[in-house]
Amino acid sequence: DVAGTVSRSGAYFQRRLRELVEHPLVGEVRGIGLIAAVELVADKEKKRLFSPIGKVNAFVARRAYENGLITRAMPAGDSLGFCPPLFSTNEQLDEIVDKMKLTLDEAIEFSAQYRG
Repeated sequence: DVAGTVSRSGAYFQRRLRELVEHPLVGEVRGIGLIAAVELVADKEKKRLFSPIGKVNAFVARRAYENGLITRAMPAGDSLGFCPPLFSTNEQLDEIVDKMKLTLDEAIEFSAQYRG
């Protein structure tokens, strides 16, 4: 039941990732199933991006990797992409979200210099 398993784990992953919208650096979480992106913003109210674009998401991608999380800094804007394996367990998906939150917390001080 590959389709059913992926459907259930994808819905769980999207629910968990959307919790990150509460973080001060996250403007939006978008995606479907096991494909997602987290957009980083300098100002949540105005959805203003960091300046220059790319510095903060590159830092976050590097710190995430150092924290044991593989993500991808997207070339347009300050977004990070996620695409975990199809047969990820809820515990593994929890680990991804928890490591991303830790990484975002670590990026707050670094990001301050790019708020414009």
